[in-house]
Amino acid sequence: MSAHFSKRLMIVAAVTACAVLIVVAAAPNFIRTRTDISRNPCINILRCIDGAAQTWALDNGKTSNDTPTWDDVRPYVSKDGKIPSCPQGGNYTLGRKGTPPTCTYPGHKLP
Repeated sequence: MSAHFSKRLMIVAAVTACAVLIVVAAAPNFIRTRTDISRNPCINILRCIDGAAQTWALDNGKTSNDTPTWDDVRPYVSKDGKIPSCPQGGNYTLGRKGTPPTCTYPGHKLP
């Protein structure tokens, strides 16, 4: 083998090793971004439901002991009367005034 060929082979090996290190270092960020993308729409819906429940409580003089029903918050959540659903298939649950709504899908919760 010539010295010139060996030098090129070492350069190719070094570049390949650097590329592999970059991919290994970046993989967790790609996974986290993918998870965030699927979770964010649900969190936004939970925020809307929470705001609707708080508005219902203010409009109706409710206390922290009162729990709204879906019929109570429906007018505040949508114009067409439909309750939004989790894009991943989770189910929403309303809490008492001051308690945020929850989603049954893992990782979908208000911060």
